[in-house]
Amino acid sequence: MINNLFNITLYHYIILFFILLFIAISGIFLNKNIINKLISSIIFINILSVNYIVFANYVDGINLDGMVFAIIILLLLILNVILALSIILWIYKKKHNLDINNEEKNQ
Repeated sequence: MINNLFNITLYHYIILFFILLFIAISGIFLNKNIINKLISSIIFINILSVNYIVFANYVDGINLDGMVFAIIILLLLILNVILALSIILWIYKKKHNLDINNEEKNQ
């Protein structure tokens, strides 16, 4: 319904996917803070999940395989985030700093 209103094609989704993918990957490699790297990796996995939903919509139409697969990915992502945040909290309690390059100062 919304595709007919705005005439959004698969190419628009692919262009948006690559723009957001570039932002997420650059956030992973250019940030020095562990929290920012975690947020960028979460954005990366969410982009992949949305990509599954879009391609399932264009390939099958009514079939919900892509959406079910994306929900499973999001559930695993939530478990990963809980584990990563607990590890980050443990590192912060131990070193009182989350900067990756400051290992010499913390020891």
